[in-house]
Amino acid sequence: ADLKINHANLVGQGNDMSILINSTDGRNLIVCGHNEETYSTDAFLALPKFTTKTGTYEYYAMSVGDSDQFRGALVGFVVIVINEDNTDVRVTPTQNVVTFFGINTLITAGDTKRRRRAKIGEVFTFAAASGDLTGTRVTADKPITFLTGHQCGFIPTENNGCDILLEQIPPTETWGFQFVVTPLETREGSGFKLVASQNETFVQVSCNNEMNNSVISKMFTLDVGKSYFEIYPKSYWCFVESNHPLLVAIISLADPFLLMVPPLEQLNNNYTLVFTQNNNIGSDSEAVNFVPYINFIIPAEYYNNGNLELTYNGTTLDTIGIEFFQVKNSEGSIVAYGASYKPPIDPTTEYDIFTALYTGEGSTLGVLVYAFARNTAYGYPGGMKLDYIPGQIAIMPTQPSQVQGA
Repeated sequence: ADLKINHANLVGQGNDMSILINSTDGRNLIVCGHNEETYSTDAFLALPKFTTKTGTYEYYAMSVGDSDQFRGALVGFVVIVINEDNTDVRVTPTQNVVTFFGINTLITAGDTKRRRRAKIGEVFTFAAASGDLTGTRVTADKPITFLTGHQCGFIPTENNGCDILLEQIPPTETWGFQFVVTPLETREGSGFKLVASQNETFVQVSCNNEMNNSVISKMFTLDVGKSYFEIYPKSYWCFVESNHPLLVAIISLADPFLLMVPPLEQLNNNYTLVFTQNNNIGSDSEAVNFVPYINFIIPAEYYNNGNLELTYNGTTLDTIGIEFFQVKNSEGSIVAYGASYKPPIDPTTEYDIFTALYTGEGSTLGVLVYAFARNTAYGYPGGMKLDYIPGQIAIMPTQPSQVQGA
């Protein structure tokens, strides 16, 4: 189904709204949100309401892309949607923000704002006075929907064009320790950003380019709410591992989007994917045709235990020609295999539906969805589990050689 919603101003109080989407017959739903502003698109995978194992709901914002030229005019934001009545919410921003807890209020960076007994469906928006809101902490005593991003991020900051960045973030107890960060097709490079949920988080980043056998390796420490951002050349597949849970996202350059990367611990093996293909979001309502891509990630232990099966609008696709590359850790061991795939599309349709299945008992598969058009792009994770993951593992070597944290 296609549900059209009129434009909602992410930093304006008057147009904030929430929509409850519920399955009435017990079957699972796949819900993807697409922003369709003129030449400024992004998408997010809508995560279902669920009760955490610990009964706590903690979130950290992620954003990137401020520009000196437009500082204060195009800013980072956080959006909170209340899922249950009588919810207690606390927000501690990393930048000065204007908040809409019923009235416009300025909150100083580092101060905590509390809203008691919020009602189901209420929407609270926070806009940075300047800069992005990465590391902003939000806690609640009941489930909430937490969206984060930037009105129009410039990546790199000296870039002349910007796009909205938008993603729904899960609570920290579902964050993981191991990630595969993929390159993006047609881009000369891509960025990725990490946010830590605990102090003294040791992070190892290992990137390899099978085309020229080159390797990039970095190790650093992050404290709670701190972040690391890096831009890497094209064709590098990166493996990220840590001793405490991380939030990881890929950021497209030039035509930016924010794409949350599910940890290897939260992969499924069966996905339904939705592509926006032909929308009237260009100037003067001209049609914009997106070129879609799917990136696949298969953990090494499952690579030879199953087969990748794809369908497009119900028709089985040939996957024999998909080329997988090795993804290695800091010791040179293969931890996963990754591939980029350009699926067939019908340029006359508005939406295309794909399914991806990796067969084999116990096998898992990671799927990242993204698409480019003239002056715009979008990306989102194809799906993920939301299991509880304990907060610490002992996998990291001695002391890091580099200390980071913005």
